[in-house]
Amino acid sequence: MGCEECGSFQPTKTQLLRQSVLVIPQTELRRRVTKGIAKAGIEFSCQDAVIIPIGVDLEDVIAMLGADTHLTGHQLEQIRIFDFDPGSSDLAWLSTATTAQKLLVSAGSSQVEECLQREAIETHFQPIVATASKRVIGYEALSRGRTSSGSMIAPDQLFSYAQQTDSIFFLDRLCRETSIRTAASRELQGRLFVNFLPNAIYDPRQCLKTTLAIADASGFDPRRIVFEVTESEQIIDFSHLKEIFRYYRSHGFQVALDDVGSGYAGLNTLVALVPDVIKLDRELIQDIDREPFKRSVAAGLIKAARGEGIEVVAEGVETIGELSCVVDLGASLVQGYVFARPSADPIREIEWPNGV
Repeated sequence: MGCEECGSFQPTKTQLLRQSVLVIPQTELRRRVTKGIAKAGIEFSCQDAVIIPIGVDLEDVIAMLGADTHLTGHQLEQIRIFDFDPGSSDLAWLSTATTAQKLLVSAGSSQVEECLQREAIETHFQPIVATASKRVIGYEALSRGRTSSGSMIAPDQLFSYAQQTDSIFFLDRLCRETSIRTAASRELQGRLFVNFLPNAIYDPRQCLKTTLAIADASGFDPRRIVFEVTESEQIIDFSHLKEIFRYYRSHGFQVALDDVGSGYAGLNTLVALVPDVIKLDRELIQDIDREPFKRSVAAGLIKAARGEGIEVVAEGVETIGELSCVVDLGASLVQGYVFARPSADPIREIEWPNGV
């Protein structure tokens, strides 16, 4: 049915009676997708393909992948989707491929518009654990949208729409304010890592003013907030980002740089900004216990960061092997499925694995 070497997929007659097929040719991406689709009761049909059964909404599956598995827009772009006519005897459908990312953005634009009009944003939190104390020291706030029918809208879908409609400033502020209000209502302790888009912040003074007002109204200590630069967009004005960092830090806030080692958060950015916290990219962390080169890269980043007094978060840790490795390398903080998935009402305590 499938060929691992060439990535081809040849459906049987029975499978041609189905609705759609997703082709996921990359091993690491496949592992992450497997966990996501299992929640919908769907399994891989061969080595590199997933058949979406009749009666299962393809758009719901894609939205779930974006919202629940932390797949980036780039990763969703790698998942090809083929639709075919069950009555056709040829394979002309093979030329009609789209991608999960394109479907996610195009299919839900009206739902996203309606979501933003209702300001129907909710926050899920993922715990961040200190390797020294083995305790939860804070949470990253992760925004999700919700349709009027109750379906989840993935963050990539929200922000892609906001970029296209010039409403990114509104969405960035709405997510930040919702995160603080929700953290206060959940009585979460420790630091709160709040993502922000530097290109959406025209004036850091105004941004900080509104953030402090929400924190004050919610009874949330603003000194617990860590402003985290997300990788969702390329930094257009680097000097502007440096000014944002300088202004926040001058007012007693910590700043964090996300996805170091991949994407836009390269070494030049790290050297120029010298943040308080860095998060190692989850692609670097994945299988780090089995890939010596990844260990060498991570070891160098951790050593350099710690030499400057920068805390290091190993993000996307999913296995005991990965956890043991990043602890040995000296990461001071850990975040990932090995402890907990993001949740609207997150755990307060974790069980540290034996032997790590």
